[in-house]
Amino acid sequence: MASKRILRAAPGCQGPAPSYSREAKASIHFRCLRGDNGVVLDDSRDLGLGPFELRLGKQFVLPGWETAVRTMHVGELARFEFGPDECKGYAQLATVLRAEAKKKQTKGHADHSDGHDSHDHGRAHCCAGVAAAKQENPDLVALFNIPLVFELELLKLEAAGQYDKEHWELTIAERLAAIPKLKEQGNALYKAKKHAEAAEKYTQALGHVERIQSPDAAARAGVTEKQVAEVDQFWVPCLLNLAAAKLQLSAFAEVIDYCTRALERHPDHPKALFRRGQAHLQKGRDLELAIADLSRASELVPSDTGVAAALRKAHEANQVAASKQKQMFAGMFATQGTPQTA
Repeated sequence: MASKRILRAAPGCQGPAPSYSREAKASIHFRCLRGDNGVVLDDSRDLGLGPFELRLGKQFVLPGWETAVRTMHVGELARFEFGPDECKGYAQLATVLRAEAKKKQTKGHADHSDGHDSHDHGRAHCCAGVAAAKQENPDLVALFNIPLVFELELLKLEAAGQYDKEHWELTIAERLAAIPKLKEQGNALYKAKKHAEAAEKYTQALGHVERIQSPDAAARAGVTEKQVAEVDQFWVPCLLNLAAAKLQLSAFAEVIDYCTRALERHPDHPKALFRRGQAHLQKGRDLELAIADLSRASELVPSDTGVAAALRKAHEANQVAASKQKQMFAGMFATQGTPQTA
């Protein structure tokens, strides 16, 4: 166990820390220093990724952190000195966090959650993280057999059931229960014209559906044919609802992709044809494709006034485009046919 020194006690808390349950989520800020010379390696606040989220009992890549957190009260700031054998996973973890921070700074990438899921990152980037450390993080490579000091601040601790689980943590039963709820939440957000938030809910629902539909994942989790059939009914509605939300966000390429996927399964689905036609129309290009989709949708639902109106607009836009193209070519030929004076 690392040696501990309290730098700031938690207000109103004395004695040993309470017993934290397995699968509790600890939100912490940390600062890492070399134990031999005091050089600061990383500070979670400087990384700009928000508080670090640590799931207790999940075989985190740096198990000493969980042991340390279990000795702390919420609001406490403490200093822990780790021997070399107790912090072997830190280079791997720091590599991933630095890469995420760089991605956020250079591409404006923002994490939609308030913190990080450390357990998932640690496992997913094991080999890649070590390779990247050798090339981009020489200070981490130099940590072999070096003790480290961690200053940990426990900001919040939530018991299992008090926070929303990450997708990778959900059981099949939890995914099945989440799908219709996410769809309804998306519908409510869409009606409130919160299209980006609605798209996020539909995306989450689709992720659960496709996870259960996946033959490999289903086999590993023991998914039954009945469960696959149960979620299958949500796939096309969620896909087309997502397309509707993306259409409002002018993400036309995504709309076309989502609708095409639905049409591969149901070639004459009126909503898929309508929304793909709208995307082609609003892009202002491929107007003949818009007319083809909207014409077929009109044949399938001749009484739908929305489809009829969109088809009229597509024909009008195509006529305008054809007229402009005709005038352009006429001007080109007129210029080419004018005799040149000596």
